[in-house]
Amino acid sequence: MKYLQVIMLLCLIIFTNLAVFAQEDDENDNPPEALAASAAKSQLKFFAMPIGEIVYSRTTPAFGGGVAIGSDNGLAIGARAVYLADSEGINSLEISVFLRFYFFGPEAYWGPFAQLNAGAIIFARDRATYIPADVGMLTASLNAGWRFAFGSNGRFFLEAAIRTGTPYFIGGGVSAGVRF
Repeated sequence: MKYLQVIMLLCLIIFTNLAVFAQEDDENDNPPEALAASAAKSQLKFFAMPIGEIVYSRTTPAFGGGVAIGSDNGLAIGARAVYLADSEGINSLEISVFLRFYFFGPEAYWGPFAQLNAGAIIFARDRATYIPADVGMLTASLNAGWRFAFGSNGRFFLEAAIRTGTPYFIGGGVSAGVRF
């Protein structure tokens, strides 16, 4: 039964990372200089992305996925929700806000970033499994990663990141998204 849950969760992660957005794009034929000028005119960009993440829990890895939405212009703020499950019967829902800093400055839509997350985590567990908090606890983490931009305008992106913090010691994730 646990293997079925893991397989279903992995399928959920895979299918939520296949995001398709339909919208008109009038920047396709513009050179990079025109794109930079266009980005300078618009001071605030929004992005949305599904997340697939693996974290190291108490004794086994926990797998999960979720979504994030934010606004960015060299410094991003936003919110994220990630659902994680491990083989010990502990499922958790982490809801947090984040503050992200892009190292390449305010016009950066690709490259390295650092991110602070703070929020709450809610546990659903098998009664035989002991965890320090019965219902939930506060969570905080620091992420470091790299955003890879695709397309002539960098609207679509892929991110890889690692994280450390509480309640999980270390984790890693991959996200795919679109910038509006």
